Amino acid sequence: ALLNAPLIAGNDLRVMSPVTRGILLDRDVIAVNQDRRGKQRQRLQDDGEQEVRVKPMTDGSASVVHFNRGFSDREIGITDDAVGLPSAAEYRVLDLWTKQQSTTTDELRARVPAHSVVAYRVWLT
Repeated sequence: ALLNAPLIAGNDLRVMSPVTRGILLDRDVIAVNQDRRGKQRQRLQDDGEQEVRVKPMTDGSASVVHFNRGFSDREIGITDDAVGLPSAAEYRVLDLWTKQQSTTTDELRARVPAHSVVAYRVWLT
């Protein structure tokens, strides 16, 4: 979703499972991919097991993806400054997969299961 590129499905669209359909048609994830600004993501951290990438969005928000390639759960954090957002008293956070909304005041922290990824969109409030 962080790369601005055409979305191409290589499966038979007539027989998609509901789970696959939900992933491929997720409006929030597609909005990140198809952002008009066209700015590609930046790698902020990568230690071989965990990686954080950020993509600035047209509306001033940022999309943040935490990858965990390791064999155990990891707590991953990134500051508002590193994400590229101006300082604010509070930020609104949307988990792009679970659709849970939350707020944070300075650092975006996520518990990322082993061999998994979490994706967020972050706005100034």
